Amino acid sequence: MSRGVALGPSVTADPTGMGRGGGGRPGGGRLGGSARLRGEAAYRPLPVLVGLAVIAAIFQAANPRFLSPANLTNLTLQIATIVTVSLGVVLVLLLAVCAPRSRRCST
Repeated sequence: MSRGVALGPSVTADPTGMGRGGGGRPGGGRLGGSARLRGEAAYRPLPVLVGLAVIAAIFQAANPRFLSPANLTNLTLQIATIVTVSLGVVLVLLLAVCAPRSRRCST
C-alpha cells in the first residue's frame, strides 16, 4: 500500500496514480485523476498544435491560397457536418455508459 499526499482534511492523492477503490484503473481514487492535470497533462495539446501548425505551413508553401479567408471558410463548412455527427456519436456513447448507472456517471 502506498502512502498518499495530503491535499486537505479528507482527500489524499495516490502518488502511484492507481487510487483507492478504483478497481486497478489509473486515477480511480476520489480525485478521479484530476490532481495530475496541473503537471505534465497541461502540456499535452502542445504537440498537437505544433503538428497542425507544421501541416498548415507545408500546405501554405505548396499553395499560397491555402490560408486565405475564402479557403478557411470553405474548409470550415466542409468539416461542420463531420464535427456535428462526431459530437452526436460521443454524446450517445456517453449516454449509453451513464444511463444504466444510478446517481452519477463514474467511468
